[in-house]
Amino acid sequence: MNARGLSGLLIVSLLLARVAGASSCLAWPGEPTPLPSRDDPDALRGLWAELRVQELVAAARASESAAPLSAQRLWRHVQCLDPSNRTAAAGLERTRVVAVARPPIVALRKPALEPAEAVAWTDLGAPLRVRVALPTASRKAPRREPPAWDARAADAAIGEAREQLQAARFEEALAAAEQAREKLAGAGAAERRRRDVELDVLTATAQLALGRGDAAQRSLGRALAADPELRLEPSRTPPKVLRALEQARATRRAGEH
Repeated sequence: MNARGLSGLLIVSLLLARVAGASSCLAWPGEPTPLPSRDDPDALRGLWAELRVQELVAAARASESAAPLSAQRLWRHVQCLDPSNRTAAAGLERTRVVAVARPPIVALRKPALEPAEAVAWTDLGAPLRVRVALPTASRKAPRREPPAWDARAADAAIGEAREQLQAARFEEALAAAEQAREKLAGAGAAERRRRDVELDVLTATAQLALGRGDAAQRSLGRALAADPELRLEPSRTPPKVLRALEQARATRRAGEH
């Protein structure tokens, strides 16, 4: 074949290659038709293709990790606009589809279950049953017996509260009175009555000294409930306490009527 024949064959091959490439480089919606390229003879179309390439490159890079197939489609379109773009060639290599061999499963043998296991697997479809554990006599908390009554210890605690009150340590007197009440646990009604009344009067006296008039009235009200005929020695009792006792007595009588 002579030189002229070879030239003609080369031209035909180039034209066929361009036609084959053009068939996959169709314009997308909103793009000019036919699709421009960066080396387009028309300067305006070439500028449009250059700007479009920049836009598609940014979009392809952003979607490579999340949507590699979409990124691959964008890189191919960049090549249509700029066939010599190396960035697009590298992007296509990164998003190239990898074929994974998945051999078919010929047979799957189900292992035989032991009788106990077979029953257990069958019971999985049965409704759940909840068993409520009822308390038994053995689980009941042991009954706590009240502490043994010790009259000497109780009287000593009351004496401590009285001494704190006489020393004008009113907060300490209130605390000592509460401790004395705890030592009265287990005492009989007759033995406890007198001591409760004395503690209520001591408590009311300390509360009045601290400016807690309402609390003092409640303490004296308890004392009168235990002993309605309660009388205090005027020579040994502050007038403020005597007035508070009479006020509590009047309140109690008014409540009874």
